[in-house]
Amino acid sequence: MPVLPVLPLKDAVIFPQIVNTLGVGRRKSLAAVSAASESGREMIAVAQKVAANEDPGIDDLYQVACVCTINRVEKRDGGVQLVVQGSHRVKLLAVTDESEFIAIEYQELPVLGMDDLGDDAPSVDATLRENLRLAQEIAKIMDRENGIQIYQQMVGSISDPIIQMYRIASLAPGLTLEQRQSVLEASSTLALMETIHELMGHEHQVTELRVQIAEAARGDMDQQQREHVLRQQKHAIEQALGEAGDDDDIAELKGELDEAKLPEAIRTEVDRELKRLARMSANAADYQGRFRTDSENVLDQYILAKTRDLVSDLTTSMDAYDLFGACQRVREYLDVLTNWYVRRSRSRFWAGDETAIDTMHTVMSILVRLTAPLLPLISEAINDGLNSGSRVPGASVHLADWPTVDELPENAELVAAMDLVRDVCSATLSVRKAHQRRVRLPLNSLVVATPEADRLTDFVDVIAEEVNVRRVDLTDDVASVAAERLQLVPARLGPRLGKEVQQVIKAHKSGDWSVVDGHVTVGGQELLDGEYTLELVAEDDKASAGLANGGGVVALDVDVTEELEVEGRARDLVRLIQQARRDADLDVSDRIELSIAASELWIEAAIAHESLISGETLATKVSTEVVQKDESGEPTIIVNRVQPA
Repeated sequence: MPVLPVLPLKDAVIFPQIVNTLGVGRRKSLAAVSAASESGREMIAVAQKVAANEDPGIDDLYQVACVCTINRVEKRDGGVQLVVQGSHRVKLLAVTDESEFIAIEYQELPVLGMDDLGDDAPSVDATLRENLRLAQEIAKIMDRENGIQIYQQMVGSISDPIIQMYRIASLAPGLTLEQRQSVLEASSTLALMETIHELMGHEHQVTELRVQIAEAARGDMDQQQREHVLRQQKHAIEQALGEAGDDDDIAELKGELDEAKLPEAIRTEVDRELKRLARMSANAADYQGRFRTDSENVLDQYILAKTRDLVSDLTTSMDAYDLFGACQRVREYLDVLTNWYVRRSRSRFWAGDETAIDTMHTVMSILVRLTAPLLPLISEAINDGLNSGSRVPGASVHLADWPTVDELPENAELVAAMDLVRDVCSATLSVRKAHQRRVRLPLNSLVVATPEADRLTDFVDVIAEEVNVRRVDLTDDVASVAAERLQLVPARLGPRLGKEVQQVIKAHKSGDWSVVDGHVTVGGQELLDGEYTLELVAEDDKASAGLANGGGVVALDVDVTEELEVEGRARDLVRLIQQARRDADLDVSDRIELSIAASELWIEAAIAHESLISGETLATKVSTEVVQKDESGEPTIIVNRVQPA
């Protein structure tokens, strides 16, 4: 029986002839990919029954799977990204090896086709036609203007009816993993058609109902918007006459809710949202973003320039038909957008900063035009939201022009500097995690050694705030902080070098190795990629991590003094008090009287940093009480709103 390495999939099913992009990070899965890459590039992709199982065996996998070919492998943080194409269905038989990865004997299953159908031919033909009609209807319901074109691009352009069915199963958004697996397991052409028909019939009903609900909600919203405009006009007139109160709209809404007599649980949640709305800037609630690129804010300038780079990269990738590369660029950009720009600009959005809202509107309007060929339905939905107040009928994102770099400002220097800042913060936080130093615990110092240290000078405060250190020292003399450390990978060296691997290991231990122009040589033997790792390590084995570009290192002082521990505990108290404020349904501007009952260590921290706690939590009075508690037990915190004078 033939044997292939196995790649267990948590939430995907691979179908014959369908191309998929997969992220791989588990140790055994990476070993399976490596083994497949070295011998024919074929492996078995199989769905596992329970996604949470991190080390599945054969009993945890479905029996029917798909042999796939690895078309492309790209390294990423913590693993690799694969582009694979399904080949043919197989049945798993028995495990032959599961030390480094799972290797399984398999039996090929019959290839489904449209020939020799016998008595099933009429039923197959009729069901096929109905399945294609349903798929087309679903596409049209989801996007009335462009659904037919999307269907034609995704399904109609395929000539083989079997592959059409597999493509439909892979694209249908509402299918569960078990439902997709049932499609793969269909043992005959008729069974495949009937399975798809059952699933598509249900999907059609759900999609139709979802759209009807959305349209009804949109109609209600249109009416509400008209009423809102009238209220705003009335409000403006009252302001001009000096008769308006800031809370008129909120009071009006509360009155309407009182009349509705909602259930208590629902009314509680509604009141919570009304309080949040009352705190929100009017600009944030009503302002419609617009396209502009003239912001002077450094974060805005960075994300605009980063978006310009994305336009350039995706244009190159799409021109070369490199869909994998295009998707990878989008993923990297979204990480920057959400985990850096949006997170660090959150307070500006909350305050209704028009410049921040305009910048976000600008980059999103560019992004949906870029992702429209890759994510047609999602891009259209986001585009609808961006232009809900001003959209011209028929103005689909799929009819918009592809963006050009000329629409956005270029700032290569700022992009390089901010990317380096992000790299430094990411590496430092990984050191914190490795040494179990929680982020709320302040540390004394961080040394950043990189030839590009000058780029970071203007962003020292940003780095210090992100990683919670008191001092950040920059140096361009990397050698004074760290040295290169070479580690061999014997499992990769052995198959290539045979008995000579022992000589290489001996030479490595004696220090007989060098790196010249990126080539690593040990004992006269040049090593290949994957046979070694090379990293910068701080002197004296200080807590450190290399930067992503390989040209620098961060060295973090992880020693915790009593002073730092006390401040860290005070910051933990701030977190607990803020949670108590939320639980008490207080407004962000409410002043409080604060009572803390805890063990002596917590109370010492509260007293030592009372001004910090009071400032962060708006406490006008802080009372403390030492109680007999386990040191690891959380304090008892009571907050009471101070009535305004």
